[in-house]
Amino acid sequence: MDTKEDQPHDSHGELIAKSTEELTLGMYIHLNCSWFKHPFPKNAFKISSHEQLATIKSLGLPSVLVDPRQSNPEIFCPASGEPVVTTEEPEEIIDPTLPIAADYCETVHLASQMYKQVLKRGGQILKTINAGSEEGVTAAKVMVDALSALILDSRESNTVVSLLAAEESDNISVLHAVNVSTLSMIIGRQLQLSHDEIRFVGMAGLLHDLGEQRIPVRILRNRNSLSLEQLQELQLHPDYTVELLRRLCHFPPEILDIIRCQHERLDGSGYPARLRGSQLSLPARILLVVDEYDSLVHKRRASESLMPAEALAQMYAKAKTQFPDDVVIALIKTIGVYPPGSIVELSDGKVALVLSLNVEARMRPMVLLYDPAASNTRPHVIDLATEPDRSIVRSLSKQHLSPAVRNYLDLYRWTGYFIESSFKTFQGPAKSS
Repeated sequence: MDTKEDQPHDSHGELIAKSTEELTLGMYIHLNCSWFKHPFPKNAFKISSHEQLATIKSLGLPSVLVDPRQSNPEIFCPASGEPVVTTEEPEEIIDPTLPIAADYCETVHLASQMYKQVLKRGGQILKTINAGSEEGVTAAKVMVDALSALILDSRESNTVVSLLAAEESDNISVLHAVNVSTLSMIIGRQLQLSHDEIRFVGMAGLLHDLGEQRIPVRILRNRNSLSLEQLQELQLHPDYTVELLRRLCHFPPEILDIIRCQHERLDGSGYPARLRGSQLSLPARILLVVDEYDSLVHKRRASESLMPAEALAQMYAKAKTQFPDDVVIALIKTIGVYPPGSIVELSDGKVALVLSLNVEARMRPMVLLYDPAASNTRPHVIDLATEPDRSIVRSLSKQHLSPAVRNYLDLYRWTGYFIESSFKTFQGPAKSS
């Protein structure tokens, strides 16, 4: 979206239309296109790097508006107003967009670092937006653009899927918002949404629960034991979110439509409008599925959270009635039948924690065995893709595990080995089962 200072101000003819080939470093430009047509946080900014220049040229715009007054003084000759071509790059300014890493190990580190940064700053950003700040929305857009750039390649997308379960946050609301945003974009890519639609659903996922700030804490903490009146109040939060965001200048209506439908269901049993399947867009159907999945595995009371495989089974049972089966199946294909964080029983009777996916053999992930005799610095990690005689028999529920097993196989305890196992899955093609 554009703030007031982003708007072209050519009433006195000070803006010059230039082709992208005529652009050079130091020019202050106005990208006269949609907010989500480009990866930059604002429509108006000074070109500060060759990477930015290359990105602008790749957008396919017929022309770009240049503001000589805000461009570097040496670029435009006072007499002619023609640009002076310069090949020297000015002092580096940090570009908020993040490049797509070509190397897998670099990608894992990049994704992990990005997620930690997003979770660290996410709470403040959401708080700022809730206060009606345009700057907060711009910061949120930067996050979504960076995440979407990372997942638009299939290999990077699989990396991020594996990392989702490895990060944790003291703020469950922020963790939920970031997870829903990221996973919604990954599912959107798999279901062939356009780039704009992927960013729309990502932004909707990040902001979809802002309206809960208007719901009393006693209601949010006791969702399973609410009176009818309290339940009706809780069900207003999608409308509260839309109301808040609509007050912000130029906020895309497509995002508001997705947010409004986050708790609708195919059979009309959802809220707030009791919409049915044919009335829900594909981005909206993606958000409602991902929101439900992450809510099941990251409940406010950790003891009530389901294992990933349990949540998938529960949702699959409701496919075609409450949840769209095409999106549920896309979710299962994306994160696997045994997503990272699942605890499973193997064919030899061993119990193990799923660390990361094998993209070429999703039924044979990398796992960490329960072995209390093993050293904390050298746990027993195996790649099932390389062990044809050993396979997963079933997923196990936390409730059926002893405290010792449950604590040992806590994914957060083994984050370092999770990252290492992610590297190993791409050192060579995994063997299919």
